[in-house]
Amino acid sequence: MGMTVLRLRNIHRVKTGGRVYYYHRPTRTRLPGMPGSPEFMAAYAAAEKQAAPPPKPGTLGSLIQAYRASPEYAALAAETRKDYARVLDWLGKGHDTPLPAVTPRLVFGLRDKAFEQHKRRFANYVVQVLSLLFNWGRPRGIVSGNPAEGVAKIRKPRGEAKANRPWRWEELAAALEATVSHPGIRAAIALAAFTGLRQADCLTLAWSACSDGRISVRSHKTGVSIRVPMHSMLSAVLDRTPRQSPLVVTGKGGNPYTGSGFRTELRKIMKRLEGDGATQPGLTFHGLRHTAGTMLADAGCDSRDIQAVLGLATLRMAEHYTEEADRLRRAEGAMARLELATRTRTGPGHCVKNEGRECKNHSRPSS
Repeated sequence: MGMTVLRLRNIHRVKTGGRVYYYHRPTRTRLPGMPGSPEFMAAYAAAEKQAAPPPKPGTLGSLIQAYRASPEYAALAAETRKDYARVLDWLGKGHDTPLPAVTPRLVFGLRDKAFEQHKRRFANYVVQVLSLLFNWGRPRGIVSGNPAEGVAKIRKPRGEAKANRPWRWEELAAALEATVSHPGIRAAIALAAFTGLRQADCLTLAWSACSDGRISVRSHKTGVSIRVPMHSMLSAVLDRTPRQSPLVVTGKGGNPYTGSGFRTELRKIMKRLEGDGATQPGLTFHGLRHTAGTMLADAGCDSRDIQAVLGLATLRMAEHYTEEADRLRRAEGAMARLELATRTRTGPGHCVKNEGRECKNHSRPSS
């Protein structure tokens, strides 16, 4: 399994006598073991509970605390819970805010403050999580309404480059060729491009999940079970990938990648390819997931096909790919019909021959 990088607040790391010790800052409690170990996390949780006074009833903090203790929160996929926790921790800074004071105006203010501190995506996520939080509390009688309803998300500025854009076929081919000497990176690129697996799923994929011509995995983010037949190009890449570990994607010596270690290694390779002109700016690993969806849509797959392959939670998410492909097919079909109509009327190449002079056949029709 890939190593998880923990980001815990209130931790003080001290190195003395060649040894490393960890302390909880507010309570000055020494924490046993290493971060992530059961004894460390138990001591850390106890220290955090001791340091933080319980939120007052009827405040935003009490609503957050109740939601975090709910079965609905516990049932979230690990990746989703991690994303929510980041927003809930940020919102917790205003834990003493009375619930009636959380108005649409305040939500707009929180959104804009989040934008200043963490940019557009996080700001929009704050609105989304707040809405979810109040919708959870409403049927339980904790709140009477949802102040986040009607609060618009911040739109992407015109002309801003598309985040995580799909890779062009030439860029994918160049990356696969450039990573022959990095079989772990190469396997991850092929997995993402031909199955749409996210980075976390690629880095923890076991060889035992690649059997009978299929990839079988449960998404870390959504918990959805995915079974995808292997594309022939993916199968060829995996056949050439050394089996140095129970995991498919490994680094030197068969060691698993951390998320940050993998991103660093991939970034070096992609920067070199971009410098050589083999790829254009804007490529990300997550863009390979969009590459998979785009290729499926271009091949004529419908929304349910794409939802099944990518393990998408809703059909609407898959329709993003099919709508774009459908627009392209319709535009190509329309221009082909226009081409045929104009050739029938004027003859092939007529306008080219008359370039620079008035084309009588294409003059405006008389009324």
